[in-house]
Amino acid sequence: MYIKQFFTEYDDSLTQTLNIDPLGMTMIWSALGQRIFKNRVSSISNDVRNYTVNLLHHHVIKSFIETDATTSKEIANAYPTLDCLAFKQACLLHLENLFVFSMLSSESDDIDTIGVLGAAKGRNALNADRTTLKFTHNKQSNLLVRQLTLGVSGRYKTPFIEMRFFDKEYRYHHPEYQKSWSKTECLIESTHEFQALVVLLVVHLKDIVQRQETIPMIDWGEVPAALKSAYVNCFLTPVAVGKKTRDFWLSVTELDEGAAGCLYQIIRENNDLDVLPYNLFHTAKDAINDPLERQKVVHICSVEPLLAEFDLLFKLLLSERTQDHAALYDAYRELGRTVNTLTSLANSLAVKSDIFDVLQGIAHQRYRKLLAITDHNYPETEEGFAALIDFVLEYHRNIMSLRGQSPWVQTFGDNAYRCNIKLATKPEKSKRPINSWNNRYYADEFTNLIRGLEGKRTEAQ
Repeated sequence: MYIKQFFTEYDDSLTQTLNIDPLGMTMIWSALGQRIFKNRVSSISNDVRNYTVNLLHHHVIKSFIETDATTSKEIANAYPTLDCLAFKQACLLHLENLFVFSMLSSESDDIDTIGVLGAAKGRNALNADRTTLKFTHNKQSNLLVRQLTLGVSGRYKTPFIEMRFFDKEYRYHHPEYQKSWSKTECLIESTHEFQALVVLLVVHLKDIVQRQETIPMIDWGEVPAALKSAYVNCFLTPVAVGKKTRDFWLSVTELDEGAAGCLYQIIRENNDLDVLPYNLFHTAKDAINDPLERQKVVHICSVEPLLAEFDLLFKLLLSERTQDHAALYDAYRELGRTVNTLTSLANSLAVKSDIFDVLQGIAHQRYRKLLAITDHNYPETEEGFAALIDFVLEYHRNIMSLRGQSPWVQTFGDNAYRCNIKLATKPEKSKRPINSWNNRYYADEFTNLIRGLEGKRTEAQ
């Protein structure tokens, strides 16, 4: 028996990146970033139209529950109370699908469908005439795969919890949530388009829950034309939504206050141009007067150079299938680095106890493990560099072991390293000078949200 029939050489046409974040740094930089943005902004929640779609849908469900509507026997058996989580999930899925089909079926040059979650699946369904909408919290109603997680309600759940609209079970009626809902009432009452849509959706839900089916079904053609038009009138473009809701969202998100507010002003003053995170946060650091708010930005400016240098060294390890100590050391020095580059950054951070204090849980653990590089002395020699690499690879192995995955890079023989995944582009000195940043701390997402709030065209999601 020949063992080669079981083991083959690496084929990069078959293997994709196993995961992202091989050094587990997202937990660190995202924790620092969210201290500024208070979990209002993330890679999946940064679009003012989707924010507002979610707001109106939850308002409709809350209003519908408060009407104490009668239901068919079948619906009552499936959902014992209208205030249960499963019923609210069924409503959210149904309303999201109505929104998607409404936008797509009226698609024109005046309607911007970029950023509408589920647009591709919805367009396929419309083209294939698969437009029967099923009212259930189960996957039978999903337009998107895992829609309760990846749809509008799933992506925007955390920001709404943080803004005190509801809890994890979508319970709306706790006294501490009433302030947010009172502001919502004012927004809807002052916006004719929103008010009209809410009325039509409440009537629509009353019709659905009175149908004598365990899983009520309605074909897209049965949906009243007025309801479809109302969706389009409310959510024509993110620009239009931003103009109507800017003051409301700033009021409930508080993103125009503190460190976030300073970043907001800097982005606006730069004429809506993309601002490099390094420039954005360093400018804010010098402009914020409140010491506690300024500290949030200072921490990012202090920690990011270290994270970026760890990333650069690991990217170098990923840039060749195999590399020996000598070649890797030469390549690292060609980038303007020395063995002391990482350790000097780590030493400067090790004495800043305030950063340890603000990082919690896994973020704290990983940050502390990265700074453990200061426990060793790495001379400026090939051997010292090899010891430095050993530290980085041991850290990487621990991260991947927690995920149940194999390391991306392993030692190979006595003095070489082997990359086990698709090769990365070799870092360039001109693009990655010392003290340059790698992580962006939600700067892009915040800029996108600001564009929407200011009534300017947002980027594709």
